[in-house]
Amino acid sequence: GSLWCSMEQPSAQVFERYVQMAMQVTGEEIETQWQRDPISRKAFTEQMILELGEHALTCDVSGLTLTDIEQATELAKQKSTLPLALLAIDYLGLIDGSDLDRTLYGQVSRVAREIKNLAKRQELAVILLCQVSRQHGDDGSQPLTINSARESGAIEEAADFLLGLYRPGIGKGDDDDRISVQILKNRKGSDGHTLTYRFHRRTLVIDKDALADPARVMEPAEGEWRQQW
Repeated sequence: GSLWCSMEQPSAQVFERYVQMAMQVTGEEIETQWQRDPISRKAFTEQMILELGEHALTCDVSGLTLTDIEQATELAKQKSTLPLALLAIDYLGLIDGSDLDRTLYGQVSRVAREIKNLAKRQELAVILLCQVSRQHGDDGSQPLTINSARESGAIEEAADFLLGLYRPGIGKGDDDDRISVQILKNRKGSDGHTLTYRFHRRTLVIDKDALADPARVMEPAEGEWRQQW
């Protein structure tokens, strides 16, 4: 089971994203059919439940404190018939840390460290999204570094794994169909690798399997199939 604390998107937008993933349709199609056709509403809902069911619980309350997030986690454990294994938080900058420090830097640093403590107490994996500092003119198409996280270096210190996401072809029409995931930090293995996935702008869905790296395609020996890594 999983809990998504969505402090940026309200429940209606969260539902729409879930349906996009489940049915591979655009948000515009969902909104149009939802308004015009009660049958479509039922179909959207049933398909979303079929795909995600009780695996995904959502809390769309904004401005949560760390205490609120832990209480939501406890409630999710009570509601779910499955063991809760994952907590996703969208996003770090929206967590209310005003009771932790007077400065923004101090608040973000404390929140980053305390989220790790929460993960240990609750025995959960935590995915914590955070914004990055952008240079002038950066549109999200450039690789990131381990120091790209906005506001505090404590984010990198607290994380077991740090991933950087960017879209190399963003804004370039048909060429904007990739999303690259950098392994910037890895406590359990090597880092410095980048995996690239197909990104469907129409439905906002990311494919599950990484694309083959052309630089690592091995030429086959005679009579053998071409092998891709």
